[in-house]
Amino acid sequence: MKILRLEELDSTNNYAKALIKEGKAEDGQVIYAVSQTAGRGQTSKIWESESGKNLTFSLIIEPKNIEAKDLPLLSQAVFDGIVNYLKTVVNSEEIRIKWPNDIYIGTKKISGILIENTIRDNQILFSVIGVGLNVNQTEFSKNAGNPISLSLINNELYDLEVEFEKLTVSIVNALSGF
Repeated sequence: MKILRLEELDSTNNYAKALIKEGKAEDGQVIYAVSQTAGRGQTSKIWESESGKNLTFSLIIEPKNIEAKDLPLLSQAVFDGIVNYLKTVVNSEEIRIKWPNDIYIGTKKISGILIENTIRDNQILFSVIGVGLNVNQTEFSKNAGNPISLSLINNELYDLEVEFEKLTVSIVNALSGF
């Protein structure tokens, strides 16, 4: 994986899509932001993330031999990668997927994904897989819904670099067929 680490971005997905538009994107490239100021979720929802406390990144892939109708398989693979990672950190009985783009621990949201695709003639040219995972943040705004973090669950602080590597490896392994 080629990882581009940036201190601050509005949205890692926006940055990744700009790279694609400029012809500078690479299959397997990851855009990682320490601070994401305008992270997005589905239907223009905002992803709240305190600077330096969570994982916010986008993975660019060029899926081979997958048509637009098969996009749910891509989403499922991303979910599988995140869930497999989470099973190493929290009680797996509590993990649940809320389609189309959220992962919960019990009744609280810990992660969200936003997949945006470039499609031509029913073929997916690029997929930008945006991931937000609450890791060390312990306070959230009242408008954030019902978030939770790994730190709140396990009462410990995590090394973001270590968790980033474990999570991205898990996602890439789950996407190996694409």
